Amino acid sequence: MAIVALVTLSSCGGSEDKGSDLSYAPWTDLSMHFDLSKVKKLDGSNILSFNSYELTNSRLPMNSDRLNQGEYNAVILGTGVWMRSKPVVAGSTKRAQLNTGRRFVVTQYNLFANGRFWHYGFVTYPGEDVLDYGYVCSDYVVGYEQYEVLQRYVFNKSSNLSYRTPSKILHAVADVLLKLDADKRMANLSVVKLNEYPFGMHTIVAYQIRDYSLPNNNCMLAIVQFNNSNNDFVVLGVVPGNVVNQVQPNVNGSYDVYFY
Repeated sequence: MAIVALVTLSSCGGSEDKGSDLSYAPWTDLSMHFDLSKVKKLDGSNILSFNSYELTNSRLPMNSDRLNQGEYNAVILGTGVWMRSKPVVAGSTKRAQLNTGRRFVVTQYNLFANGRFWHYGFVTYPGEDVLDYGYVCSDYVVGYEQYEVLQRYVFNKSSNLSYRTPSKILHAVADVLLKLDADKRMANLSVVKLNEYPFGMHTIVAYQIRDYSLPNNNCMLAIVQFNNSNNDFVVLGVVPGNVVNQVQPNVNGSYDVYFY
């Protein structure tokens, strides 16, 4: 299998761009995070592949990038989400119901208790100085920057992602869009979650991100590895493409991803 730097890709919604670079122009240069010269084309087919270690070696990693100290602004995703006095689902722990869009300042996060992950923090109420402290299940919490990106690009009729999607699935795709400067563009995006691939302590999730404002090379794939024991994730690769065919784990912890 020969390593190629130039390939021919069929765009998701445009004409074939003969001889174009393996890039997602005119977005931020993907080479900051991924070495696209390591993408390989299988002989006699249109299938491309990459090894996750080779693609990210010596590059700036894309990961959960969570704050390790101090508080941060978050937003609730969900209807009738309970803030609780303790990280326990019980009638006696209910403090206040929070709906989508409610600001929630997180002071502690990724606390695992009673089979769930929790964030601890407080909410404020318009016109009042009262702070209401408590625990919220992390499935219903996402950072404020991520929430703005999701509202702008993801939560629409063309996406299978919604407020009901677990927050770490939403957090990952929002982080990818932020690192690609989506918030600084007037892109017309469609974001769809593709297949999930369970591998022991990890689950690989593939996303398809399409930009309708581009006539060519308007579709890319983001492949993300989630840790099943916490809310952390790492982006294995972002490459121009339409569909992920297969993901195969290797003994060294890397993955081979096949796509077109």
